[in-house]
Formats: sequence, structure tokens, C-alpha cells
Amino acid sequence: MHPGGPWLAFHFVKPYRKLALFSLVMLLPMVFLDLAVPRLRELIIDQGIKKSNGTMVLIVSVIMLVFSVLSTAAVLKSNSAVMVGESVVRDLREEVFVKIQNLSHGNLDRFSSGSLMIRLTSTVQRLVQVSLWVGTGRRFRRPGAPCLCSSLLPGSRW
Repeated sequence: MHPGGPWLAFHFVKPYRKLALFSLVMLLPMVFLDLAVPRLRELIIDQGIKKSNGTMVLIVSVIMLVFSVLSTAAVLKSNSAVMVGESVVRDLREEVFVKIQNLSHGNLDRFSSGSLMIRLTSTVQRLVQVSLWVGTGRRFRRPGAPCLCSSLLPGSRW
């Protein structure tokens, strides 16, 4: 089988490492753009509008227009991150399903097949939610997200 703990996820991401790396690289321009826009708005207000400097307003507006074109990096990052996440979850579902199929009769007597399928579905569904939050950049902006992520840590009960 695979090594346990947090390293288990890397096993499932490995086939998609180029796409995952691309997603991480696209994260850098997205973060830069997110941080630059408020500063540019500040420049427009403080240096352009308050001081009646139309040239400053025009220059910063053009820069913001260029940034909006560059924001396609956010779309590419989100798309690639979601693709990696969904592919990893698909592979994980398949492997867990095969594992359930290969359980011994003693284990099958201890757990009902419905219980096993519910556990499989709920755990994998939590992974889907986390991958979507990471892919869209909305990780911890929603209430309960840290709890959901911590429930996926090794040793947590499902």
C-alpha cells in the first residue's frame, strides 16, 4: 500500500504534478494582483482625485486595466487546481472502493456495506470540498473551513 499520514496525498497528486505545479506558479501573479489593486485604488484617490491630478488617474487606470487582463492567471490557476483536485479524488475513490472490495469476510461482518459506502462517500466528499476551496482561493473565508480541513488530518475520526 502507500505510506500513511499527510504524505498519502502526495502519492495521489504525483501523476498530476505538472498541472499542480502550474497551479502553484499561477498562484503568484494572483496574489500579487490581489495585493496591488487596493494600493492602486489608494493612489487614484490620494494622488489623483484629492490633488486633481487627471494624469495620475489615467495612468493608474491603465495599469488597473492591464492587471484585469493579467487576472486570467486566476482563472488558469483555479481551473488547473480544480482539475488536479477532482482527478486526485477520482483516483482516491477508485482505490478505496477496490480496498473495500478486497476486505476479508471478518471485516465485512464487522462493518455493513452501507456503513462502508457512507464512510467512503462522506470522506471523499470532504476532500472534494477542500480541493474546490483551494482551487478557487476561498479556503478559509467560509465558516467551518478550518474544521473541515482538520477533520481530514490523520488520526481524526470519520
